[in-house]
Amino acid sequence: MTGLEAPTIIGLVTGTINIVSALKTTYDAANNTQGLPQAFNEVAERLPLVRDTLQVTEDRLRALSPDEPTSSAIRTTVKEAHEKARKLEIIFQKCLPHEDASRLSRYVAALRILGKGNKVEVLMRGLLENVQDLANNQAIRAATAEQVSALARAVEAVGALEPSVSDDLIDLPSNAVRNHHSGSGDIYSAAGMAEVFNAKDNARQYRATTMNFGGQE
Repeated sequence: MTGLEAPTIIGLVTGTINIVSALKTTYDAANNTQGLPQAFNEVAERLPLVRDTLQVTEDRLRALSPDEPTSSAIRTTVKEAHEKARKLEIIFQKCLPHEDASRLSRYVAALRILGKGNKVEVLMRGLLENVQDLANNQAIRAATAEQVSALARAVEAVGALEPSVSDDLIDLPSNAVRNHHSGSGDIYSAAGMAEVFNAKDNARQYRATTMNFGGQE
C-alpha cells in the first residue's frame, strides 16, 4: 500500500466503524421498533459483528503494507461498505427516533429517495458480504476463524429475510396513507380521499366508501 493510499483506506475503514457504531447507538436509544419491519431488528443484531471485524481490519491495515493490486481491491470493498453503512444511517436516523405511526411512512419515503434496492435487509447483506471479503482477504486476514464463520451465517440469515416492504408500497402516491401489518389484529386505514379498508383476523377483508362502528346512533 502506497504512502498516500494507506491513510485514505484506513480513514474509510475508521469512518465506516464510526457509522456502524452510531447505528447501534441509535437503535439502542429507541425504546422499541414498533411500526417498523422485523428486518430492522435483524440488521441491528448483526451490527456488532460488522463493527468488530472492521476494527480488526483497521488494525491489520496499520500493521501491513499490501501490494498495489491488493490495496486496490481493499479500497473498492471498503468504499462499498462505507456507502452501504451511510445509507443505513440515513434510514435509521429518519425512522427510529420517532415513536409514532409514521415510522413506516418515513421508511418508505427514504426508499423513494435512495431507491428500492436500498431496503435495510439488502443493505445489510451487502455490508456483511463486503466485510466478509475483507475477512477472507489473504493479505490482511482481518478476522478469526470464528468471525469468518459468524459472517457466513449472518449473510445467509439476512439473505433469507422477507422483504421489509413491498415495491408496490413504495410505488404508491406519496399522499396516500399506508399501513403495513403482520400478525393478527384489526387494521383500519383510509387511502386517498374517501375509501376505507379493513383487514381483520387472518382471512377477512372489507372495503367500503364509509364504515360505521358499533355504538353510533
